[in-house]
Amino acid sequence: MKHIIFLHGKVHSDFPLHYRQFVDFAKSKEFNVIAPIMGWATNLGYTHSPKQTLEQIKHEIQKLYNNNDEIYIVGHSMGAIALGYYEPYIREYINGIVLVSPGHIINRKTFFKMHGETIELARQLVAQGLGEKVTLFPSWNGVCEYQLSSTPNLYLEWACNNEIDFDKNLYDIESPTLFVTSNDTMDTGIYSIRPKMFDRIPAEYKDFQVLESTHGNVLEDGKEIIIDWINKLSSDHFNSNNPIS
Repeated sequence: MKHIIFLHGKVHSDFPLHYRQFVDFAKSKEFNVIAPIMGWATNLGYTHSPKQTLEQIKHEIQKLYNNNDEIYIVGHSMGAIALGYYEPYIREYINGIVLVSPGHIINRKTFFKMHGETIELARQLVAQGLGEKVTLFPSWNGVCEYQLSSTPNLYLEWACNNEIDFDKNLYDIESPTLFVTSNDTMDTGIYSIRPKMFDRIPAEYKDFQVLESTHGNVLEDGKEIIIDWINKLSSDHFNSNNPIS
């Protein structure tokens, strides 16, 4: 059995059409797809800390883990950032990961341009002793603006946590990895990582694809590439005397 755990981006917990289309397509290709609601859905806000989110992902893996099964994790936007960060903690239980248009890259100038005022607001609230007061913060998910519900403390854990540094974490990834992004202006800033991409991964187990798409639609537009890559990886895994994981 092949399983996909899908980590969504900052979207409504009911999932937009392009997410449902990806999940349905993977199921049609005989994958068991698990799509848990993560702690950053736009209608729910930040409900989990980074550490709590890691435990949530581990829990989903544990429910599926079987030595004869394969587990792949696909993350889009915020989900891709989280996946890149958590990979070292879960790599021994999974067969590969797919990072689709990572968003929420906190060490980029564009992030602070979009969220700098909100970060300062959260810091001011913490200084006033209101760090645990649920507040509505202006936010942006790459498609639209919305109001994100969170305590200031939790907001800052996701917005200013240097451990969740995508560029730095690229060097720590060892699992077979497919990186899919769009030529959307929002995504072009991550092209610079291509030359240094995932140095610890053998060349035959990593790939980088840029699609004619947008940040919001790239998962749907890249669904066949993603499933084909996983199937090829699966075939290589079972035809090799040295399993990938």
